[in-house]
Amino acid sequence: MATGYTSLESLTKVREHDPVRRLIQSKLSKMVFFGEFTDSEIETLSDRLVGYRAEKGDAVFVEGEKAGYLCIVIEGLLSIVKDTGTGKSRTITEVPAGKLIGEMSLIDGEPHSATAVASESTLLAALTEQSLALISEDDPALGAKLYKTIAVMLSQRLRRTDAELVNYLD
Repeated sequence: MATGYTSLESLTKVREHDPVRRLIQSKLSKMVFFGEFTDSEIETLSDRLVGYRAEKGDAVFVEGEKAGYLCIVIEGLLSIVKDTGTGKSRTITEVPAGKLIGEMSLIDGEPHSATAVASESTLLAALTEQSLALISEDDPALGAKLYKTIAVMLSQRLRRTDAELVNYLD
């Protein structure tokens, strides 16, 4: 497990500022992930998101810890870092604006499989388990659509990983 990092709770919360809310809503409407969502659905989702500012070196989540949220990178860049088991860590990928992280832990409740660290000042929109549950209660069709979209994204990632894994066989 990675150590020496902070987590989402210690980041600067910026959601209360209306310009940040409008920025998040504006960015969501342009993201591929939300391509099938109506303007009204995006507005409902953005009302349930909490904005955070992560500065370079801040952890958004830490490998081995349970967090109960996913994050959408609104602006900036995150590095996904994996503990190698030798006391060192290795960056396995970078997550630019417009991408999601943490969805596996949000869905299955398991600890994070890697650490996400801000590579530069980054604006995030977090969706918590509680917010997802409220969306699903208040608007079951929107909740189902969100779950399905997350499932499709996870399936696509798994297919890409399978294709890359073939290169390491034999």
